[in-house]
Amino acid sequence: MELYWQTSCPVSALHMAWVVASGRGLLDDAFSLQLQPLVGQIAAAAREATWSHSFFWRRLLTFSVDCPHPGQLAQQVLSHHPSQAEADRLAGPLAQALTACFQIAAERYPRMQEQLQLRVQPLQQAWEARGPGLMYQLRDTTAGLAVAESASVILVQPAAGGDGLAHLATDRVHLEAVLTDIDPRLPETLRMAWLLSQISLDQTDWASRWALVPAILAAAEEVQLASLNSQTLALGLAHWLRLPADQLAQPSQMLLQWWQERSRHPSHPWSAAVLPLADSLRQLQLPNND
Repeated sequence: MELYWQTSCPVSALHMAWVVASGRGLLDDAFSLQLQPLVGQIAAAAREATWSHSFFWRRLLTFSVDCPHPGQLAQQVLSHHPSQAEADRLAGPLAQALTACFQIAAERYPRMQEQLQLRVQPLQQAWEARGPGLMYQLRDTTAGLAVAESASVILVQPAAGGDGLAHLATDRVHLEAVLTDIDPRLPETLRMAWLLSQISLDQTDWASRWALVPAILAAAEEVQLASLNSQTLALGLAHWLRLPADQLAQPSQMLLQWWQERSRHPSHPWSAAVLPLADSLRQLQLPNND
């Protein structure tokens, strides 16, 4: 997989707002509180556009890579609204909220661009050491799962202790440029592999996001980067899918059992193998942490 590395202050600002909007706190509590009124204004635009939280924030984060100007970004995000008049009405207030969001992020992190640039090379070197082998093993253990030949990696300001999102429509991922692993049992290189492995998925294939957690850990065992067991699975669910601590035990055990069964039939097509897992996950009524 060929990767193109970028940094982005606009995506960084919106990433932090997205984390707050999703009910997760930033490491800087004061900055979380500062962002909340702006997050509320952005959420109001989503409600008035009658779009889901997930859909609206994905559009904001995806389009902000190429549309860093708030006015242009607001228009682009609302460009597929069924009513042009309504889109025009919402664009102004949304652009104002985005402008304020970018401004306070720049004030909080005045050297953001410079610091992000300094983080590119260490992260790139860490990926090049194990990432290609990891993705090769992933292809080998997930028959039928398409893995993109190339992708863009957008590095953003670390603010939540590690987080990110796959942008399926544009072959991109964004993730916090964290240089220190949150837990030595779960290197950040694995989060990046988990995100990159999603970009060829269909938007509706939510179950594969869960299934890829044990798949990535199994591939990581082959390159001696991590182990696949109930503890590392629980860590993956907590740090990647952001599942609350009191909800980790059952799905991590379920995923481990599913992967063990999957390993007995490695040539079984991925899409077919994920179907029973999707049914089991639905029965758990787990939160959508997209």
